[in-house]
Amino acid sequence: MAIETEKKHHPGSENLKSITSTEMANEYRLRGLEVRRKNKEKRELAKQTIVAMRELGDEAPDALEALKYVLVQAMEEGDTENIVKVASILAEYQAPKLSRQDVTQTNIDAADLTDEELEEELQKLTLQ
Repeated sequence: MAIETEKKHHPGSENLKSITSTEMANEYRLRGLEVRRKNKEKRELAKQTIVAMRELGDEAPDALEALKYVLVQAMEEGDTENIVKVASILAEYQAPKLSRQDVTQTNIDAADLTDEELEEELQKLTLQ
């Protein structure tokens, strides 16, 4: 009977880094802290912007102008994730919409109509 000394790992765990030292753990902790701090600053800026727009009332920019402003800010910061997000939202509103056509189909059996009724139906079709 052979004893397995090899540990079984989850198939997706090959891409994960193991934290092997206190320095590494400290580095990751500091990175996470920095990301949370930046996110908190962004949320605070968004809150201030919302308050400022409420104070403007009717003079506040519309949604498209606000999205353009956010896009410019993301470009200045080099935040490619936000650039792609906001640009795709803007593209939906700026792209020309396809016009919709309503099609009504009417099936009429000519054998069931008199000559006058058939003439009326033909007149209706030529007027449309």
